[in-house]
Amino acid sequence: MAAPLQWSPCMMRVEYRPVGRDQREWTWKARDESTRLIQISGQRFPSLDAAVRDARSQLEELRPDDHEPTIA
Repeated sequence: MAAPLQWSPCMMRVEYRPVGRDQREWTWKARDESTRLIQISGQRFPSLDAAVRDARSQLEELRPDDHEPTIA
């Protein structure tokens, strides 16, 4: 499940994946298409909502201050 976020002029693609024996935990991976920088959550989250919140808070540090994200 990939959810691309776009900040002009860069494009960030975030992918959420279920993990674990029963696939009840989630991780995320983000890739900046312009710089090819990849960021991985490095931890498991109990729900998809928790993984999305963590990704947003971590990736907000990378986004330019003068642009708001839009779903592409």
